Amino acid sequence: MLAGRDPTTGILDDIRPAQLSTDTQAVAGNPVALNSSAQVDTSLLNTTIVSAGAGSSGKIPLLNSGGQLDVTVLPTGVGPDTISLPTSDTLAAGAWVHVWSNSGVATIQKADGTTNGKWAHGYVTTASTSPAANTIYMSGINSNVSGMTPGSTVVLSNATAGVGTTTIPTYTAGQTAQVLGVALSATQVQFQPQTPIKTAG
Repeated sequence: MLAGRDPTTGILDDIRPAQLSTDTQAVAGNPVALNSSAQVDTSLLNTTIVSAGAGSSGKIPLLNSGGQLDVTVLPTGVGPDTISLPTSDTLAAGAWVHVWSNSGVATIQKADGTTNGKWAHGYVTTASTSPAANTIYMSGINSNVSGMTPGSTVVLSNATAGVGTTTIPTYTAGQTAQVLGVALSATQVQFQPQTPIKTAG
């Protein structure tokens, strides 16, 4: 029990229980107690993990489940180049994607080396089902891939849409050849896209 101040006058007026966290017993003006980790419980603070823009003004940013600041709390020009767009394909996490004009609306679809005109503009880090929006990353490290050979050049597959490969394909006419970047590990690719080329076969 600790002395509490009246929330209006600020004057010590009674003895109030210290709060460890926000619950149904929370009362304005009650003092705060540290939890078992000798820290103030985050439920007692005005915090957010994802910014809602101006509506999150004054809130304290928290690290996300990956131990990082969410890109939404960073100012423009800081962090990866990303944009949230509607999708026209069902996308897996790590898919390489192409942006196209869907009746004048920028839309994400799988990059596809089996045809012409669907080269990779970036990648997604979360799965989504069309037409739900997804965030395309246009720079950085794609850490949601598999089967890569570290140090190898990664190119857009001409067999499976949305996938990269370290095995240089044999192309046929009308397909797209594009270097995506370099494999840093079996599960990571540094995105360094090169100009796509329409193959003559």
